[in-house]
Amino acid sequence: MYGLNELLFKSIDSSLHWFFTGYYNDLLASIILLSYSNILLTHFLRILYLNFYGLSIFILLVGLYWEYITPFYKQSTPDPYDILMYYIGLVIYWIVRKRLC
Repeated sequence: MYGLNELLFKSIDSSLHWFFTGYYNDLLASIILLSYSNILLTHFLRILYLNFYGLSIFILLVGLYWEYITPFYKQSTPDPYDILMYYIGLVIYWIVRKRLC
């Protein structure tokens, strides 16, 4: 999905261009991060999935780090809407996980 965004979605001139250039990758980042984190937790620590509250805190901390600490050592611009996209990604991840498990 990231590759499609970089190669296709960002180049489409539509009313959603702002979303694909600014926020789509942030939404995907939280889905990928949560999926990978749960695989690691399950495999190495034998912990089954965290609950929604735990995942919300995790995404909030990661989002705050990415948006407000990362600019100190890498050029980037903090955007509070990115944190909202991370949280929407969490909600999508949670819904899909609940339907599949």
